[in-house]
Amino acid sequence: MDIEKQKKLILESYLPATMSHKQTTELIEKLMKKLGIDFASLSASGGQRGQLMKELMANYKGQVDGALVNEIINVKLAPAA
Repeated sequence: MDIEKQKKLILESYLPATMSHKQTTELIEKLMKKLGIDFASLSASGGQRGQLMKELMANYKGQVDGALVNEIINVKLAPAA
């Protein structure tokens, strides 16, 4: 193993573990229910999405990946083909 890989492994061991895709999806659905948000209102209003993101990042910072959250929401909002 080269030095760079070893350094990366050491640094990653200090970082908090992030939630998996499944865990993140379940958390989003749970928080949406708690906040009274449905996917229809998310697509119609950026404010609802902002409220959800604010709640997620305030309470789960370091545990959830904001890019993954956006990806999950975008997939759920996409019309079924």
